[in-house]
Amino acid sequence: MSVYICANYLNTRKDIFYLLETFKQQSKSDELIILSKEDNISEVPLDFFNLFQVESYKNLHPLKKLNVGFFYLFKIFGIIPVEIKNNYNIIELFRISNSRKSKSKLLFDKIILLFSNYLGKLMSYDFYLNCLYVDFDKKFNFKKNDTFIFFSEIVDNELLYYLIKNNYKVFVYVYSWDHHFKFLSFSNRINKYFVWNDTIKSDIARIHNIDLEKLVVAGSTQISFISNYKSILNKIKKIYDFLFVLSTGTHSLLVQELRLFKLLFNIYPDKNWAIRIYPFISVDLINEFQNIDSKIQILKPLDIKNSNYADFIEEKILHLNSSRFIVHCGTTLGLESSYLGHNTVFITPKYRVDELDKLYNFIHQNQNDKYLVTQNENVIHNIADFDRIEDLPRVIFKEYNDIIKAYFPRSSMQTITKTIKNEI
Repeated sequence: MSVYICANYLNTRKDIFYLLETFKQQSKSDELIILSKEDNISEVPLDFFNLFQVESYKNLHPLKKLNVGFFYLFKIFGIIPVEIKNNYNIIELFRISNSRKSKSKLLFDKIILLFSNYLGKLMSYDFYLNCLYVDFDKKFNFKKNDTFIFFSEIVDNELLYYLIKNNYKVFVYVYSWDHHFKFLSFSNRINKYFVWNDTIKSDIARIHNIDLEKLVVAGSTQISFISNYKSILNKIKKIYDFLFVLSTGTHSLLVQELRLFKLLFNIYPDKNWAIRIYPFISVDLINEFQNIDSKIQILKPLDIKNSNYADFIEEKILHLNSSRFIVHCGTTLGLESSYLGHNTVFITPKYRVDELDKLYNFIHQNQNDKYLVTQNENVIHNIADFDRIEDLPRVIFKEYNDIIKAYFPRSSMQTITKTIKNEI
């Protein structure tokens, strides 16, 4: 049997490489193949070519250009569950803001997004898939017992439809804790979904109407991978009192996040502060840091696309370990900080104010409200209450971290791989 891997962002999600490496070690009788669109083959990192077979493909259907029209129809009319509309808008605006398209095309995308907020209740994802024109027969030579594993977000709807239509076994690993809150590409025609925990399992069943028996708890590759680096936690002394971890990568959000930082900084102006820049921030936004007080250290992460992933993770953990308190307003790094046992402070204003209106929506995304908001005093609802942070007993932070860990129990790569293997 051949197992085909269909995933995007392989140059930044390098924990996937380690998952597949473990999979290959456990499944020596199965052939593991990376499947990539012909136009995207250059984005597959060299590491994957060295360890796995890589194959490219192309849609050959003469009417395939019509699929672009169906894509935009789904963008406008695709059903957006009310519960996830805020998250959906945030990720779509992020894509638009970081796009290299012309101004006219960006305006078009913004209009599409605006329409979707009013009309996004008519077209299911399965209906959209059924509209697509696909013809890969001349290129593919799949066998009926071959298996296909996608990672969210679905990298190619045309390929997915082709596989479903031809009754191949298709599985999806829901890669992150927020993907089910911001993506619409969920279908009951998928054989199984692999998720982080039972809560995400029940969320997907409720929000996207996926049958519970199709949802399997496998664990998190991200948490599994970062846990391997706990041994370096004491390699560096505490240089800063506060590390403010930036969570956003668009101009409008970054401006407001820096505005929030200044409010916090003014509460403890005599302390040593550092700011860690969001790893996927656009180069165009670096100028926003020119007006930051010169005594505040700006930490710029390694370029994840062009650096060794182990070095990127180690640098991230060393940044966390360099500060007495980690302060954030809703990011995976904030979750990881708690998981690694740091004094983590989550800023989540209870009320919307004009100067932080867009950031308020970002902070109150579903995954943040669901997992990061607790009754602990290190969860700050009123910015003025930040002045109590230094006086909080260590046990408050430990209790909070234990709650976070309980939501996301660690599974090793071996365990995650075994769970997936048993299902496919």
